[in-house]
Amino acid sequence: MNHRAHLHSVYLPKSVSGTPYLWFDSLQGVESINGLFEYKLIVKAKDEHGNPAHGIEGLEGYVSFEAYHGSIIHPKEATPHQDTISYQSVASHLDLTALIGTPLGISLDLNDKHPIDDRTITGQVTRHGIITGCAKLTTHNRHAVYELTLSPWTYLLTKTNNYHIHQHKSIPQIIEEVLSCYPYPWQFELTHDYPKQDYQTQYDESDHAFITRLMSEHGISFYFEHTKDNHTLIITDHVSHLKRHANPFYDTLTLNLPNQRMPEYAEYLEHFTPKSRLTCAQSLLSDYQFKAPNEPLMAHDTIKGVQTDTHKPHQALIHHLQRYEWHQGRRAGGDELATKNEQLTAAYRHQSLSATAHGRLKGIQVAHLFTLTGHPHQSMNTDWVVYALQMSIKPIDEDNNTHQYYTADTSFTAYPATHPLVPTTPCPRPPARTQTATVVAPEGEEIHTDQYGRIKVKFHWDKPTLAQRHLVDNRTGDDKDDLSQINTCYLRVASTWAGDYYGHIALPRAGQEVIIDFFGGNPDMPYVAGSLTNPNNMPLYTLPHEKVLSGIRSKEYGGDKSNQLIMDDTKDKLQTHLKSDHLHTEINLGHIRRLTTPQGRGEYRGEGFEVRTDGHGVIRADKGMVITTHGRQGAVGHVKDVGEAVARLQTMIDQHSLLLEQAVEALCELRPHR
Repeated sequence: MNHRAHLHSVYLPKSVSGTPYLWFDSLQGVESINGLFEYKLIVKAKDEHGNPAHGIEGLEGYVSFEAYHGSIIHPKEATPHQDTISYQSVASHLDLTALIGTPLGISLDLNDKHPIDDRTITGQVTRHGIITGCAKLTTHNRHAVYELTLSPWTYLLTKTNNYHIHQHKSIPQIIEEVLSCYPYPWQFELTHDYPKQDYQTQYDESDHAFITRLMSEHGISFYFEHTKDNHTLIITDHVSHLKRHANPFYDTLTLNLPNQRMPEYAEYLEHFTPKSRLTCAQSLLSDYQFKAPNEPLMAHDTIKGVQTDTHKPHQALIHHLQRYEWHQGRRAGGDELATKNEQLTAAYRHQSLSATAHGRLKGIQVAHLFTLTGHPHQSMNTDWVVYALQMSIKPIDEDNNTHQYYTADTSFTAYPATHPLVPTTPCPRPPARTQTATVVAPEGEEIHTDQYGRIKVKFHWDKPTLAQRHLVDNRTGDDKDDLSQINTCYLRVASTWAGDYYGHIALPRAGQEVIIDFFGGNPDMPYVAGSLTNPNNMPLYTLPHEKVLSGIRSKEYGGDKSNQLIMDDTKDKLQTHLKSDHLHTEINLGHIRRLTTPQGRGEYRGEGFEVRTDGHGVIRADKGMVITTHGRQGAVGHVKDVGEAVARLQTMIDQHSLLLEQAVEALCELRPHR
């Protein structure tokens, strides 16, 4: 029996006699900081009777079908009749699909001595994960060979997809909200402060892609701590939170001299190769915030650890290599922009120096520190962090079931412990494309806005489904002004013209369908680009019959009346209609027909112009007024030219003078009055 390797799970299949079918054979896999580990566990289904592989027809050396169901028949006790029975091997026909999604732990005892300094190596190598795959590989000697795939519990997060808006929450709060939906262990080990974000969207991405993107954008890393019974997700932002290897042998790794002969089971570090890379020397970030349009938002930093001699032309060029990024409103202000810039420079610094290593190491762990000794370059003999590893643990003697030894083939990547702990590879942000949403407002309000003319909308994909155009609003008192309590997005509205207290404004109202676009395709930066009609919001007039009508019609706030400016483009019957429903006050110009909503054009009422109201009418002009019936076809001449009136008055004066002369000649003034 193998006492050096153990499988820990209450879900593993057992025979009726209580003997586990599955036994550890080998393990290989990869694991890294900011990555999902994957281990391939090779297990064997063992013969508990010690029969040869093909001892009995159909049995093939495994537990019989009858034994599995309680009628245990040892092959040596089988009757002649039973010898003719075609048995089915349970162990070689295990259905392991029931193990999918169940936890499994692995522990491998260490009990060795270092071949060079005779140090005792004790403890356990542990790995734990969720079984996410299984396969039967082959039959070998007295065993059926199976493969189990182990992944972290966060692998479950990759099988989701969601759209969700998070408002006025810090990044740790958002991560906590997502992870709280899963019954597995995790914990924060954070040093930095994280301000609340106005708006963060999980947009067409899995829970895993969403939280790892947030962590990548804000300089947060993650890894897993293993025990034989569990594995815990650790979320951290500083190297000081990383632990050293608990095993003294792995806490200080000595680089062995090359070409030394070692026992196959020995633990030792064989190669450690530092690598330096060319990277940019400077980082520059720029941003824009609409609330502070005149405030320049820039952050500049120099990559620490990039050594250049500016007096040498080729190194002077390297010294001026700069990475410039434009963020288009993604940062709340200069402080947040500077923090992001520091994270970027830290990531570039990681690229400048790393190390690859190889050895026969079973117990090396990701996200743990160790001290290197014995390297010929003294500067390398310092503290390092294991960032990623690739491991293979295999038995030395496959047929030795009592005193089995295992050998390991392990490669890993390490960074100096003085380097900041930040994600080195940015996670892509899903591109957002043009879509529509519904305008919303608190109950009882039709127009809901702020000092910038922003409005609130509800995306069609946002859960729960929008049942009404208004949101329930139970706020009272001062809380009525707290727009953040309305659980929906708050957007700027694009306009054809926007100036300093001039331009065009027409705020979309509750229930309207609006077009949503995104600055730079960023799902965290939506804005209202226009409006659309639908069966709940039909066009101004009945179409296509009234297709010649165009114009603007508003609606009374909280009522049904309106103001409107309508133009009728019917051939040879043009009309302009300006109306306020209050007291039916209107101006009609041109070919006058009655216009009603939504019917459109009605009966003919005449030509020319009409100014009418059911209330009072006033015409007042301080410098004079001209009202005349003298027509000017085609509207020629100056508007204040009153030549026709002057000519008429002159004619009247001439006639008056002529009559006066005739009266004088007739001595009319000498005639007695009657």
